[in-house]
Amino acid sequence: MIIGIDARFLTHPQCGGFKTYTSSLVEALATTSEENKYIIYTDRRQMPIELPINFTVRPLVCRNSIIREQLVLPFAMHVDKVDLAHFPCNTAPVSLRPRMAITIHDTIPLQDTHLYGNRKSDWKGRMLASYWRTALRRGAQRADLVITDSDYSRSKLDLYMKLSAEKVHIVRPAVRPVFFSHSSGNMPSDLCYGSLFLLAFASQDGRKNHEGVLRAYREVRRHFSNIQLVVVCSHQRVRSELLEHKTEGVIPVGPVFVAELVWLYKNALALVFPSFDEGFGLPPLEAMASGTPVVASKTGSLPEVLNNSAIFVDPFDTRNIAEGIEMVLRDDQLRNQLSEKGREHASAFTYDRMGQELVNVYSKIAG
Repeated sequence: MIIGIDARFLTHPQCGGFKTYTSSLVEALATTSEENKYIIYTDRRQMPIELPINFTVRPLVCRNSIIREQLVLPFAMHVDKVDLAHFPCNTAPVSLRPRMAITIHDTIPLQDTHLYGNRKSDWKGRMLASYWRTALRRGAQRADLVITDSDYSRSKLDLYMKLSAEKVHIVRPAVRPVFFSHSSGNMPSDLCYGSLFLLAFASQDGRKNHEGVLRAYREVRRHFSNIQLVVVCSHQRVRSELLEHKTEGVIPVGPVFVAELVWLYKNALALVFPSFDEGFGLPPLEAMASGTPVVASKTGSLPEVLNNSAIFVDPFDTRNIAEGIEMVLRDDQLRNQLSEKGREHASAFTYDRMGQELVNVYSKIAG
């Protein structure tokens, strides 16, 4: 069977969840699957990873991502005689001849995102958001099978799009092996060796709840004045905002490379991740693989994904977030327990498992 994968985010310069997922998907298939042939459609000519001989990389360079997705890519798949097309990042062509799978990570684009305090976007951003919502819905209806990351996301797909249970399959993402390794990583240039710090994430739409983390950190700093807060920003605009409204002890960094992320996880006292909503939430698992305790939100998919290996807090309650952080900082025994439990829990999220589950899904569509 010839399987075509839209891997445009694999070669995209901006770091983020789609890039991480696409990279993990391709590498998981490369370590697992030998019976199929794969065509990896990128949007740039450089290729960041080496692949086995049953993989072919085909760059499709197009300045307009919508035209590439709706016209250029379907035509290329037709020419290549693809039997099955997989679109791993929420959107897909409206019209496509071969059988199709689409991965929908969450239904957040369909929800009232103002609940997360996202910034007002320009006209281009609003048009793209409208396209994403339309393409997500049409892709889900058009696909022969929908892949999602968690039971929580599957329930949301049922709520917002009424997809049948038979059509939706769960394939949980994998943690990249580098986070389990003994690699020390590279320290970001903004930091100094020996600093004690907490780690958090900030997204442009505010969904990671970095403002809640900042408020909680101000409370924690009253008792732990020597501890800093490092905030990994997914977008330069977010970092600029944090630098502009500088808070004592807060160090915004990013976007960061994987080696820098490895260093941050391994050296942080804890990851603080009280996100308002997540379809899966990979950063807490990456932190756990690195042996770092996690304070996470008790909403969304995180309780399901992290099981009992984290401290769970209410993302809408600043005091509760601060209490969760202080529990980890004050109790060495708890911190060690969370580190051990986290490593063990994260070890189940491997490339081998993800790759085999994907191959099983592809076989079901072909059948």
